[in-house]
Amino acid sequence: MALDVVAYTDHDTMGFFIPPEWQRRRMHERYFDQLCEVAEEFDEAGEFVTLPAYEWTKQPNVGGHVNVYFEDAADATLFDSLAPETRTYERLWSRLREWDADHDSGVVTVPHHPAESMYPFDFASVDYDDELAPVVEVYSQWGSSERPGDDGNRFPLAMGQGEIETEGHYVRDAHRMGHRVGMLGGADYHGPHPGHSLIHTRPHLPSLSEWRRRGLGWGNIWRVWNEKSYPGGLSAFLAPELERSAVFSALKNRSVYATTQPHRILVDFRVNGVDVAEQTDAVGVESAETPREVTVDVAGTAPVASVTVVKNNAVWRRFEGTDDADAGLDAYTVSTEWTDETPLSGMSWDDRRGTAGDVYAVRVRQAAADGDHPGTAWVGPIWAETA
Repeated sequence: MALDVVAYTDHDTMGFFIPPEWQRRRMHERYFDQLCEVAEEFDEAGEFVTLPAYEWTKQPNVGGHVNVYFEDAADATLFDSLAPETRTYERLWSRLREWDADHDSGVVTVPHHPAESMYPFDFASVDYDDELAPVVEVYSQWGSSERPGDDGNRFPLAMGQGEIETEGHYVRDAHRMGHRVGMLGGADYHGPHPGHSLIHTRPHLPSLSEWRRRGLGWGNIWRVWNEKSYPGGLSAFLAPELERSAVFSALKNRSVYATTQPHRILVDFRVNGVDVAEQTDAVGVESAETPREVTVDVAGTAPVASVTVVKNNAVWRRFEGTDDADAGLDAYTVSTEWTDETPLSGMSWDDRRGTAGDVYAVRVRQAAADGDHPGTAWVGPIWAETA
C-alpha cells in the first residue's frame, strides 16, 4: 500500500464475537505492550512512521469507539473502557488530561465511525473535548460519517447495522455545535495488512491452520461472511517531515485531511491565504461584512469530477469537472477561487451551542469507471471569525 504512516489500533475490550473481559485481559497482560514494542521497532524517521495506539471500545449498541494515539511508545498507557475511572468518554478525557500533565509526550483521541448505529458516538450528549479530540474520522471502510445518505452521501455507513437515523452523530453535526474538529480517514482493517479493507478479502471460513496462526481476532472473523465494505480511507498529514513528532503534531493541530483508498489526492484549500495546516484557531476578519477569499487547488489521481465548497454545512460553490474516467491529464488538476461577500452568519445547534463565525470545508470527487468507487477527499474545516 506504500504507506508512510501506520497505527495498529486494536480493541482494548471487545464484544459481539469476543468476550470483553477476554480481550481486556489479553491487552493488559501482554498485547498492548507488544503493540508498543512493534511500533518502536518499525518506526524509522524519514522512511516510515508508526504511532502507538489502541481502540477504546464501547460494547455493541451502547456507544461509539475512540482511537487513542500516543506520541511516545515508552509513555503509552492503556486506559480501558471497562475500568470505572475511564469507562465514559468524559472520564477517559479527564484521565488523559492527568496523564498529559505528567508526561512530556502527547496523546490524541479520535472518534471512530461515529454515525454507525451499532457503535454510535453522539456528539450532542457528550461533554466533548476539542483539545484531546481535535479530529474525527470522516471515512473508513464502514463508509462516511460526514452526513446522512439521504443528503447526498455517496458512502453511507454500510457495515454493521448501517447508518444511524438520528442527528448528533455526524461530523457535520459536530461542526454545527461549534466543535473545532478536523477530518481524517482510516482503514479499520483488523488484520495483518495495514491499509487494506474487507473489500480486498475473499469471504471464506478460515481453516484450522489459519485460526492457529492468526488467532481468534477480527482479521479471521470478518472472513466468514461477505460483510458490506467500501475501500478503506487514508489520511494526508500536512507535516514538514516524515518523523513521528511532526506527524503527531499534524494530528493534534488538525493539519490532516481524508481520502479514499488508494487515492492520494493532493488538495490545497485556503481562506484568506490560510490553509488547514496554518490555522491555529480561526481565520480572523475585521468585521462580519469583510469579504473572504476562498481558493482550492487539486491534483488528482484521476479526472476531477467536482470540487465542492461546503459553507455552514450547505453547498456554497461547486466546480464541475468531468465524469469521463478516460479524460486527459489536463482534467486531473483544478485551480479555482471565489470571493465570499456574504456577512458571517454562523450556525446554531441549540440555545447554547453553535459557531461564532462561518465554517468552510471542501469535498473533491473524481471520475470513476463503471463499477469502481470514485476517489474522494474531505478537507477542512477552516473557521472564519471576527478578530
